[in-house]
Amino acid sequence: MDRRVKVEKEDDSMAPQLPVTERKYLMIQYLNSRRHRPVSQKEVKDELGFDPWEDDLYAALRRRVRYNDEKRYLEYKSKYSAQSFDALKDLIFRHRTGILQSDLYDTYPDAERDLGVLYKEKKVYRIFNKDEKDFMYYPNNADDETLRMEKNITPQIQSSWATIALPNVVEMEELMRKRGLSVTEKTERNALRKVTGPPQKRKRRTLSKKKITNNHLNDTALDVTKAYEVHIDQLPDRN
Repeated sequence: MDRRVKVEKEDDSMAPQLPVTERKYLMIQYLNSRRHRPVSQKEVKDELGFDPWEDDLYAALRRRVRYNDEKRYLEYKSKYSAQSFDALKDLIFRHRTGILQSDLYDTYPDAERDLGVLYKEKKVYRIFNKDEKDFMYYPNNADDETLRMEKNITPQIQSSWATIALPNVVEMEELMRKRGLSVTEKTERNALRKVTGPPQKRKRRTLSKKKITNNHLNDTALDVTKAYEVHIDQLPDRN
C-alpha cells in the first residue's frame, strides 16, 4: 500500500510543470474568486495542482499575494488598503489624481456598495477613462476650493470666454504647417469641407436599353436565321 502511494507521488512529480506566468495567472484568479478570505497551502494544491510556495512562483506573486509563511496561508492583496466606508473615502481624498473603480472594488467586500453611497451623496465624482475603459473616482469637497467639482465662474469670465473668436480652420492649418506642427487627416478633411462644402454624392450612371437588330443585313441575300460555315480560303484577301 505504501509502495503504491510512493509510486503515484513520484509519477506526479514527473508531470510537466506549467510556466510560471500561467501558474501566476491561475493563482491570482483563484485567490480573487475567494477574495478577502485566506486560503491554505493545501487548498491551492488540491484545487490547482501546484504549490504556491515554489521558489519561482513565490517570487512572482509577492506583489499581488499576501503570504503567511508561518501558518502557510495566503490571500489576495489589493492595490490599495481600505476596509471600511470612512477608509474608502479617505483613500479617494488622498489621491486627487483619481483612482480606478476596479481598484476601489478590490479593497474590501462592501466597497462597491459604499462607493455608490459616496457617489450618490456627491462626496466623490467620476469620469470615464477611455484608455483604461473604466471610471476614475475623484474627491469632491465643497469646503475646499481645490477639491470642489462645481466651480463658480464669474460673469466677467463668462462674457470674456463668449467673445473669443474661433480661428479660421484653413488659416489655422496653414499656420500649423509653418510652425512645423502636424495636421491630422481629420483636420484636413474638415478644412477642405469648409472651402468646398460637403462632398457631393455621385450620380449612378444608367445604361440606356437599346434593341439590337440585324437591320443592316436586310438588303443582302443572307438569311440571318441560319448559321453559315465559311472556309478560310473563301475569305477575301485584304492585301
